[in-house]
Amino acid sequence: MCDNEKLEYIRAVKCMHELPPQGTSYFGAVVTRFEDFASAHINASTAPSGNPATIFVGPGIHLTGNFLPWHRVILWEFETALINECHYKGAQPYWDWSLDTVENSGAFYDHSPVFDPITGFGGNSYTGSMPDNTVGPAPPNSSFPEFAGNCIKDGPFKDYRHSVGPNFNLQTPTPRCIVRNFNSTLANGNLQWKEHVLPVLEEVGHYNFSKKMSFPEPGPPRGLHVGGHASVGGEMREPWSTVVDPLFYLHHSNLDRIWAIWQDLKPQNFWAMDGPRMPDGLGALTTGPTSLGDLLNLPPFIAPSTSIRSVMDTKNHDGQGILCYVYEKGAYA
Repeated sequence: MCDNEKLEYIRAVKCMHELPPQGTSYFGAVVTRFEDFASAHINASTAPSGNPATIFVGPGIHLTGNFLPWHRVILWEFETALINECHYKGAQPYWDWSLDTVENSGAFYDHSPVFDPITGFGGNSYTGSMPDNTVGPAPPNSSFPEFAGNCIKDGPFKDYRHSVGPNFNLQTPTPRCIVRNFNSTLANGNLQWKEHVLPVLEEVGHYNFSKKMSFPEPGPPRGLHVGGHASVGGEMREPWSTVVDPLFYLHHSNLDRIWAIWQDLKPQNFWAMDGPRMPDGLGALTTGPTSLGDLLNLPPFIAPSTSIRSVMDTKNHDGQGILCYVYEKGAYA
């Protein structure tokens, strides 16, 4: 993107922060239209023990077969709101974080243009990075550890406050800043194209591919998905309210792009769908399998719920879907 395109996207996202919410009758913590979308992600994620979801309850959206389809539809609806409600004149951008790793001629993650204070989303915590080893288990088996970091030091969102979260909080406004805590070691260890993305693209079966984004090998979650969140750090590494940082949409757009690349690699990949319906914290097939007819649950103030089938083809070739977009080719694909 050229600088003018970046600034236009930032303007539209700021506009979403300034529009009034439409979901306050459902979730008392939301105070902006941007937070309507954040609340949709928090609510769709499996509630931690002792804090169950009460409305729009679906099967969860992490470590499930619908992980990639649900995030694809929320990206589409967010882009649609940017265009229809904030008169955005572009498309939803993706962040190819592999370009900000040592693989790319020794690039330094902290210096990514995504973090530019003018044409990007601002940088790290004003205190710099601090030790944080709390990449913990996925919900719902335990509460996620407290995230480290402090308020961001610069950028167009430095003075913004959000009120949904942390964790699963949707009813009590909890105003706070955007918190980050960069970890370039995690970025270099999880986000390189040849070492980390290509092995994921070689996976056979939708859920094997999807799960490897978060569990590239036995052990705690890392990989492209969790590694991307945890490298930014702060609230971006919290599984429910991670979405309060606008970088969430750029990160998940890149994951969606990688899924689209995988779909196009083999004919059997395009409509492939399987995996558990309900998360058990480890992604085991305890219920399911997920099917193309399963619903992707959305609150009514975002959009009508829709089937997984309706978001499988980003070009909507048969006219039965709801999407219409392609990804520009990146440096590697």
